[in-house]
Amino acid sequence: MTTGGITSQFEAARERIRVKARQAYAGLVLEAYRRVVLRTPVDTGRARGNWNISTGHPEAGADESKFDTTGLPSIGKAAAFTKSLSIKDITYIVNNLPYINKLEHGSSSQAPVGMVAVTVEEVRQIAVEIQAMLAREAANG
Repeated sequence: MTTGGITSQFEAARERIRVKARQAYAGLVLEAYRRVVLRTPVDTGRARGNWNISTGHPEAGADESKFDTTGLPSIGKAAAFTKSLSIKDITYIVNNLPYINKLEHGSSSQAPVGMVAVTVEEVRQIAVEIQAMLAREAANG
């Protein structure tokens, strides 16, 4: 095999891993968003409807007129958003309603352990598993 052949195989393998890493990152972000939204207690749906996902900087403010009782519209918007994510993007998931912190700290019997902290721990473990999978793939070429 020529040096050029080895180089092109290496580049192709590196590109496959880059693509898989981007897909894994987007999937991880979407999964984190989905879990937070679905764990958010529902009375009127305002808390679920005010989860925002962005890159560059966290969204500011809250929209008191946004309601989402099922979580599906919010998750659908996030799914569309994550399709354009780059592995270099810093992604923010925020909710700026004045009472979201109380909900996070167990003020609702629907989410006695909150939404965000428990999701962060779960997603951290998933990220470790994804990292190990990508490392195995890189080692196997």
